[in-house]
Amino acid sequence: EARNILRCHVFVGVVSDQYALIQHQTKLLLIEVAPVLAELLYRQILMRIADMDFLRLDPPAPLLPLVNLGLGNEDNQNTAVEVEVNPAVCACIRLLIAKASMLDEYFSIKISGSTVNDAVLEQIPLIFDGMSPDLARMPELLLGLVDIDWTCEQPCLLSIARLLADCY
Repeated sequence: EARNILRCHVFVGVVSDQYALIQHQTKLLLIEVAPVLAELLYRQILMRIADMDFLRLDPPAPLLPLVNLGLGNEDNQNTAVEVEVNPAVCACIRLLIAKASMLDEYFSIKISGSTVNDAVLEQIPLIFDGMSPDLARMPELLLGLVDIDWTCEQPCLLSIARLLADCY
């Protein structure tokens, strides 16, 4: 029923940052935009796996400060000495480096570098032209990738697609 409503609606207008009005047949409906948009983005990602456009980051973003920020270590200055002391940061970055090829091939998430200290995020996927992800959520995206179950292909790909949709 929801699919039919969204397929056959007429946009009425924006109510606020969170809500919009649509009309379906004779009913006026108030919809929460974020969940509907997240589902649309998720489905677009699934349709474009292994064929996604991308946004190249210039300069590339070092993973060290991003992962530190994601783990709540905002006060660190992210020097090489501090990173060696924090095994959680090292483990996260090593996993991302290990999965870099697959992330690039399927989702256009390009991570380069072979060590914790030189790993960088070079590009991120673009789902729709002119719509870029919230770059402030990159630490959340990277940590979300670390939490993915990488042992089973289909659930892994679905989880990454959902994570990307939520970051947009």
